[in-house]
Amino acid sequence: MSVFLPSYPSDAAGGGGGGGGADLSALGFTPIDLTDGSWTGPDGSGNAYDLDDLVDSVAHSSGVNTITMNALGSGNSNHAWGNSSTQRGPRWVKALNVQDVNGSDVRIQSGDFFVFQTVMEFVSPDDRFAASSVVCVTPDGTSATGSDNLLVGGIIRYNTSGAQQHGSIAGDFSTVQSSVNNHRTTTVAHVRAQRTEAVTYITTNSSDAIIVSGRDTTTQNYGNATTNMNIMIGVGTFSTAGITAGKDVKLKAWFRCIKLSLPS
Repeated sequence: MSVFLPSYPSDAAGGGGGGGGADLSALGFTPIDLTDGSWTGPDGSGNAYDLDDLVDSVAHSSGVNTITMNALGSGNSNHAWGNSSTQRGPRWVKALNVQDVNGSDVRIQSGDFFVFQTVMEFVSPDDRFAASSVVCVTPDGTSATGSDNLLVGGIIRYNTSGAQQHGSIAGDFSTVQSSVNNHRTTTVAHVRAQRTEAVTYITTNSSDAIIVSGRDTTTQNYGNATTNMNIMIGVGTFSTAGITAGKDVKLKAWFRCIKLSLPS
């Protein structure tokens, strides 16, 4: 089994690195820092992964990414993750790799047997707008249609006020639960034989007590077994509202991928 063992969030037990095999008693997660130079995406200079120039700037501090937005005068569901087949929201993309026992990177492919997991934590924005954010695995992070990017992972979204919605997303649509107490959400997606199946989620409050659980039964098929897989981070609107320039969304999240081998 190949597994990537990066550092774990600071409030939990750590995992080991490559070279000595996987410590399956305490697997870690990779924190997401959109400013660390490893991501391709919006950088204020008209990058192609920001199709409508919605991102003004990105900053990172203490595990939190702050994405400050440009104006969107007339919003529509095309910029909202989880409720449209068209997905034009800004996104950041990079190769989805795991480490083998020697510490070498191995690229995950569409025909691999693997599990992809996310942790997303709600952080109140400085200047709130009706927003959504996702952390997903995808064979095509640049596509603006759910039928092509076949994304699967976790989602947080919220309106200008009130409860935040946490859950899972697969392709065009998401399954979410709404609560003012939603704090952290974990998701698990199972991929085998070029098929994604049943991304599940569990939401908890700030004391790590259960709020609710749910799932999307995705039944998405990849077109072949040799496409390189990516991790994609996306932000956008909640539904059909616009964005006032200077509004921001916070993203605090982690991910993990485990590549498995079937018995011979």
